[in-house]
Amino acid sequence: MRKAFVVISGFNDRAVLAVCRALTRSKLPFGVISRGRTDMIESTAYAVRICARMSRILEIEELTAVLRMARKRLAVDRLVLLPSAEYLNRFALHHRDILARECACDLPLPDSDVYRSLSDKLRFSGLCNTHGIDTPPRLEDPDHACVPFVAKPRCELTKDGRSLKPRLFFTRADYERFLTEFDKSEYYFQEYIGGKSYYLLFSILSDGRHQILIQRNGAQQPGGRSILFAWPSDFERQDLVTRYLRLFKTLGFQGLVMIEVKQQDGCCYMIEANPRLWGPLQLTLDVDPAFLCTCLGDFLGQKCNDVPVAIRRRSYVWTGGIVETLRNGENIFWLQGGRLQMLIELLTCRLRDVYLRRDSLRAFLRSVRASSTDANVHQLWFYGRHNKPRSES
Repeated sequence: MRKAFVVISGFNDRAVLAVCRALTRSKLPFGVISRGRTDMIESTAYAVRICARMSRILEIEELTAVLRMARKRLAVDRLVLLPSAEYLNRFALHHRDILARECACDLPLPDSDVYRSLSDKLRFSGLCNTHGIDTPPRLEDPDHACVPFVAKPRCELTKDGRSLKPRLFFTRADYERFLTEFDKSEYYFQEYIGGKSYYLLFSILSDGRHQILIQRNGAQQPGGRSILFAWPSDFERQDLVTRYLRLFKTLGFQGLVMIEVKQQDGCCYMIEANPRLWGPLQLTLDVDPAFLCTCLGDFLGQKCNDVPVAIRRRSYVWTGGIVETLRNGENIFWLQGGRLQMLIELLTCRLRDVYLRRDSLRAFLRSVRASSTDANVHQLWFYGRHNKPRSES
């Protein structure tokens, strides 16, 4: 039976670009569904892979139509829809039977209950506690809590389909503003955890084997948004890795999942889990190409050939996100050790922008098109205020 991947762009652009590179390198068949002429993928070498286009609004009638078109143009028997973004995953899981029946399209995702067990922050936090994994202490009365602290959504999507994001409060004014804009009952509250920030990147294969890579985060957009700078790292808590693996086995989970961990005062706290492709996925591909290619081959039921296995020392930066932060008049959020490590990576020429590459030069220019002054850039990179507690300086 002939199968091919299909990637829907326009949701998680940096992850989509990285996975297109991995699929090309692995020589696995795939096509891309663009979400319009302004979609990032249209400005890359992978525009030739576009087999259908759809509107920005996700509706099941249009999605089934474009998937049928994609399957016809790729000349395959079945499609495998890659899990590129949270909203898309939830939507596809809800319509899983329709996609399988009408489009011959499979999802490399667990059933909805297992998926929500990982993705819903409150639910996964409870699972971690039962497996001996620390989570940030809960705050039962945020109205009288000391800053900084965090609000996290009880569920990623509300019953009416709204997507909720975590909120960080560094002043009481931040919290008061939150109360005027959001429904407090849709969130739960935790103490803010500083310290070192890690992504534990797991790939659980169908034969029971697993792969893991560790990413250290150095800079982030404010409000807990996208990672701007990261580098490969070791992680000394192998006992914690073992506990996560046991948790996945208990759930019967297979596939890709990223666990964010903060290490503070000798303790490691689970912050959140994302069972999908993550934004700085390019770092995984740059450091150890076999990691992602093996996982993709497993999704398709094939083995990847001629994939380099040597681990390389490279780091990740998203310049467009830095420019976007600057353009919005915001301050970069430096995580512990980030400024010094960025300087080291610059001096050793190991810093690689996700877009500044031969296959995506037009997309890179597009992402940094906004003008900025030298003074603002100077402030942003190394002398901007931290916008975080003093303990992390």
